[in-house]
Amino acid sequence: MKKNFIVLTTSLLIIIINGCKKEPLPTVEFTFSPTSALVNETITFTNTSQDATSYAWDFGDGSSSTIQNPSHSYASAGTFTITLTATGDGGVSTGKKSISITYPAPTAGFTMDKTSAHIDEPIAMTNTSLNAKTYTWDFGDGSSSTSQNPSHSYASAGTFTITLTATGDGGTSTVSNSIVITKPPFNIIPGVGAMNISLAETWQSVKPKLGTDYTQYGPLMLSSSTKTYIIHPVESKSKGILLYFLSVTTSMTFNSADVVFLIDLKENFVGETEKGIKMGSSLNEVIAAYGNPTTHDLTNKVYRYPGLGIAFYYNNSSVINEITIMTPSTKKHNEIVDLLIEKIKN
Repeated sequence: MKKNFIVLTTSLLIIIINGCKKEPLPTVEFTFSPTSALVNETITFTNTSQDATSYAWDFGDGSSSTIQNPSHSYASAGTFTITLTATGDGGVSTGKKSISITYPAPTAGFTMDKTSAHIDEPIAMTNTSLNAKTYTWDFGDGSSSTSQNPSHSYASAGTFTITLTATGDGGTSTVSNSIVITKPPFNIIPGVGAMNISLAETWQSVKPKLGTDYTQYGPLMLSSSTKTYIIHPVESKSKGILLYFLSVTTSMTFNSADVVFLIDLKENFVGETEKGIKMGSSLNEVIAAYGNPTTHDLTNKVYRYPGLGIAFYYNNSSVINEITIMTPSTKKHNEIVDLLIEKIKN
């Protein structure tokens, strides 16, 4: 009996010792990507903790999670402490790491509805900047704006640099574009015509400006009691311009030295005078710009300003549909124009 009792006691002791084995304390470890991030950028957390069955995350901005591998983003910039608490059978362990959150740097950008314009023609800007809150525009002519999408026009010709400075929480960014400002396609200033074609310019210099888009007519022979004139008409219908070249050699053959003496702008011509008169303008607008005409030809429906070298033709609705540019009144010029009008009418 004594021997059996000792054996039984030893067995019980072994069982008791084995029953007191302690579970390991959780080991906390985690990584995140990216290691520094922008405001509102998603950060992915990878939990590599050991001996844990549940997790509690504190992201340092008042947000938390119990997901094993959560994602999170921050709504403001700063340095935040991320705390992971891992709980297992062996107890609770905590690990901490810091992350830096910054605002994204702004990127300034804009487009224009045109890359060249005439004096007083509005240019619309479309702001394509990113991560910006305020905008400052410098139009290069002493004018500026803080509108997001402004419009601007220029009072003089030249090449101007438009600069946009975009400012956000992450700093500032600047971008520039250039725009070319020109005078309107024609003026009534003597010697200036349309499409960069001037009165007294030769056919040799005009031809490259027209390219292949023109039709040559004539020639026309105009005879007065004292002289015979040879006129060579050249028309670009798509551009709405008809040019009359005067033969410098009184030749029926059109040659490079023949000069422009009259420019006739048709209804589809796109452009305006330096005072804003264009196809579609009313007679009242013409009078407001240039005063009452020197002559008003009711038969041919035309306002003539021979001292300025311009005539405005109008339709039944009193709307301008043709403009003639010529040199200011001279006896010779008037004689040729009168002969030409008579020839065309007949």
